[in-house]
Amino acid sequence: MISVKMVNYLTNLKKCEEIKDDSEREICIFKLLKEVAEVQDKIQLKIPKTDEGIALSQQIINSANGIIIEIAKNNGNLVDCRQKGYLDKTIGLFNNNCKRLREEY
Repeated sequence: MISVKMVNYLTNLKKCEEIKDDSEREICIFKLLKEVAEVQDKIQLKIPKTDEGIALSQQIINSANGIIIEIAKNNGNLVDCRQKGYLDKTIGLFNNNCKRLREEY
């Protein structure tokens, strides 16, 4: 079952896709991507950490969402993202957690 909120996101995506100007369409889609990632972030924070594997999964998802949100917030401008420093820190956390995943599971 698709929620009303998800239908709204899909409707908004169609509206973004209808924008003729590439730059404006890009901004619209990045804004929507940020909103979706923020909702996803709120959802994943509610997952009970019943064991270390679940906690690690949540950390990986949290880092991935952080990367998506930061990139979307800057409309894909990676130079701006990197200058702010948060992206590098989040990528580092993501990589460290993925390394743990590979080594421990």
